[in-house]
Amino acid sequence: MSEPRPLRSILAECVRAARLGPTTFTWASLGEAGQEELHREADRTIRLLEANGVRLTRFGEPDPVEQPPSSPVIYSDKIVGRNAERQLRRGADDKWEVLKVEAGDAAVQLTFSLMQAYELAGRALQGDREVASAPGILTTLAAALEIHRCHAVTL
Repeated sequence: MSEPRPLRSILAECVRAARLGPTTFTWASLGEAGQEELHREADRTIRLLEANGVRLTRFGEPDPVEQPPSSPVIYSDKIVGRNAERQLRRGADDKWEVLKVEAGDAAVQLTFSLMQAYELAGRALQGDREVASAPGILTTLAAALEIHRCHAVTL
């Protein structure tokens, strides 16, 4: 028996059908790029559902057991040119923290909320030249991008 299709692919096709209605174009005709765009939308929908206490499962299958993260750290990498490491972790009160770990000592260098990052990004997109001088803007925006890339927004 073949493996069942991933739920995210099924949901992606449903998102497409809800947008377009009946169509003669097949899922395969979209190609990888077209499918991936719909997969990202399906992933977003899955996260939104889970944030509201709803989980997608197949009929007849038990609910998947959710494994809580073992660490609040979602990113860790060496700092270029230093014998130190940069970490990004979930902090308290919907805040995120950027840390520098050097010789075993961790120091929080920046604390921000995603809403603060979104406001900075919005100002930049609107052409506000003063936003470039906001303290920690590059690190804040890079960290927010990594949070989204790791699907860690709802942690």
